[in-house]
Amino acid sequence: MAATAAMAGDPAEGAFDAVVIGSGAGGGAAAFALTRDGLRTCVLEKGPHHQDGDFFHDELAIARRSFFVPDPFEEPNLVARDGAAAGPTSDGWISCCVGGGTVHMMGWMFRMLAKEMALGTRAGARAGGELIDWPVEYDELARAYDEIEDLVGVSGDAATLPVAQRALPLLPIAQHPAAGVIAEACTRLGRASFQPPRAILSAAFRGRAACHYCGFCAGYGCETGSKSSTMASLLRAAAATGKLTLRPRALVVRIETDASGRATGVVWRDERGVERRTTGRAIVLAAGAIQSARLLMLSGLAADSGHVGRHLILGAQSTSTGVFALPHPAFGERGGRRDFPFGERTVRNGDGTTIFFLPTTSPIFTAEQAAKQGDDPPLWGAALVARLKEVFLETRQIECETFADFLPHAGCKVELDGATRDRHGLAVARVTAAQHPDTRAASDRLAAGGDEVLASAGANRVEPGVRGGYYWFLQAGTARMATSADGGVCGADGQVFGHPGLYIADGAALPSAGAAPFTLTIMANALRIAGRIALT
Repeated sequence: MAATAAMAGDPAEGAFDAVVIGSGAGGGAAAFALTRDGLRTCVLEKGPHHQDGDFFHDELAIARRSFFVPDPFEEPNLVARDGAAAGPTSDGWISCCVGGGTVHMMGWMFRMLAKEMALGTRAGARAGGELIDWPVEYDELARAYDEIEDLVGVSGDAATLPVAQRALPLLPIAQHPAAGVIAEACTRLGRASFQPPRAILSAAFRGRAACHYCGFCAGYGCETGSKSSTMASLLRAAAATGKLTLRPRALVVRIETDASGRATGVVWRDERGVERRTTGRAIVLAAGAIQSARLLMLSGLAADSGHVGRHLILGAQSTSTGVFALPHPAFGERGGRRDFPFGERTVRNGDGTTIFFLPTTSPIFTAEQAAKQGDDPPLWGAALVARLKEVFLETRQIECETFADFLPHAGCKVELDGATRDRHGLAVARVTAAQHPDTRAASDRLAAGGDEVLASAGANRVEPGVRGGYYWFLQAGTARMATSADGGVCGADGQVFGHPGLYIADGAALPSAGAAPFTLTIMANALRIAGRIALT
């Protein structure tokens, strides 16, 4: 990716038209739209700029160490879950690198349903809920969905999806026979199912290679650029305009405003810790919902609204595993992965979304899960050997993961911790995570439905996993759009109330996120907002 690398303060730099903080789903989409429309744009990214060749298949190095997220001993989030005491953790970080969480995402690309954008009207005054409608018409978001799917390359069959839409740019990725086992079970139970659209290339697209079906998608970067991260797609396209300046390892510590409240620039530190300043006519915040709220609070901005950090939305998660004895028609005599590593099927109903898929290629994680016995000590010795033999040699698994609509409420929020500082001397984010009772009830119903499908598919047993859990890579709501400052932090155009020139263009802006993974919605909304900036 060709992009200039002048440092702030260099004579050649001058002021930018726009400065984007973050380069993930929101920041990458915003940078593309801004540069496409001719604005000289600087993207400041906290993490490094990996190249495709930097990614490799090593579970210890990638998934067990701080490859994508900061070391929790140096840069923790303090997280309190479901009334428990807060503790330091890396939960809440999505990814710190060019491309953000889109680099290691699974790549499921779902559109919201129109009714999910009218959560306030539809759900009414739920006890403890803080529900509002989007201040945006669905048709406007749908046009952005169309555009972003074509830009990044989404594979799938639009005719089978629950949302009416135009054809996707690429045919569905090839499937393992296990997908057919789930599809047949859904049919027997009278449930409509479909193959989930994926931000993975089923054919060569815009100069990028087709997927080579290695199976290392979730949690890993793609060494061939076949996963449609913003690094591989939108930021490369932005660089091609000649309008992009990309600065990795740039830690933004403060957003600056003038006496009238207008955003004028940002203060950031380079990798040597030298403090620098970059100015712009528009400042676009897209650091992820938790870190965007933290930066607003560190900068003392939008505090009068009372909404910064509130309304935190996370992925509401439950999981199960269907265990199938070998030999099995879908898995073969010895269970070798026949044909392809993707075996996916999705059910979407009033409670949310249930996705069935083959386990990711993570043998250490698989062994850890196999050794668990609930609250009892993990298996050891001969019992562990027997269990591992069963998991790896005698059976194959189909995973089930569900996503309920996470209702915003007062008990789920982000604040600054007054006592804990990170290695940069900045107050860390303190996250209180809790699910609204209606969210938990919907999640439990989805889990029961998923277990029923796995049983109907012929699983020898169904093993419950997470119940009432949180998918931390999905974050929204902490600086949400509203019709006025009474209901949120920014307007339909993403501009922060009381701070002209400051825009929110990541998941933080979403008033609701729907009952499916919402990465595509973040990208589409950021593209829509950034397109409006170019017109002002």
